[in-house]
Amino acid sequence: MFMNNNRKIAYIAIFFLISYLFFGCSTSRTQYIDPEYRKNRISEPISILYINYDTFADVIRNHSFSHPSLYENQFLNDNSGVILSFVTQSRVLGVVDEIDPTKYPFQSKVFEVRDTPVHILTPVKKTVIKHDDNVPRFVLILDQYFFRQFVQTTQGSVYAGHERAHSRQVLFFQTNYGIWDNEQGNIIGWGSVSAEQTISGTPNFSDYTHVLQRSFERIVRESPFDIL
Repeated sequence: MFMNNNRKIAYIAIFFLISYLFFGCSTSRTQYIDPEYRKNRISEPISILYINYDTFADVIRNHSFSHPSLYENQFLNDNSGVILSFVTQSRVLGVVDEIDPTKYPFQSKVFEVRDTPVHILTPVKKTVIKHDDNVPRFVLILDQYFFRQFVQTTQGSVYAGHERAHSRQVLFFQTNYGIWDNEQGNIIGWGSVSAEQTISGTPNFSDYTHVLQRSFERIVRESPFDIL
């Protein structure tokens, strides 16, 4: 016996509603955001802070630091602000290029997302991080970030009794992150995100841009930042 059209439409509508509530509103398995900040998007300025070895290694001893290449480091410093602005309506002030860890005391902390540890260097509570003469509402802290190139091999089709493997070159990016709220003087979100891009030979500017933008998109989805 077939359902009439009205009942069928009602079942489909209920299905999509349940799917949206379950999948669309669920958090990432590797990301956390304070529930209070999930309620409303906040259109306030954002700065980006990369935790690098040269700045913090002499002050923080018990922490694992990133070691990007010269090109990767320059790419992140020169382009991260613009790339983040591709995925948020909040004003992005850019990358904090100079910070004195003796003036802004930091500590190595381990946060958890579903029992998975996330290591991040964060300021001590009540710290206000300035960006030149500005005080952004939020500072996106990126830590233990890295780019990696590798060849990924997958199983292919079978021809004449022989399996053909397929391979591709990949540029991979991963980072831990924390979202610092200058107004509260505390971290309000953290996690780990990654992205990859198929490449041909040496990765170019577009490849680096792609993996960083995809990573920023995932961070913004689980943040108080305005979404485009």
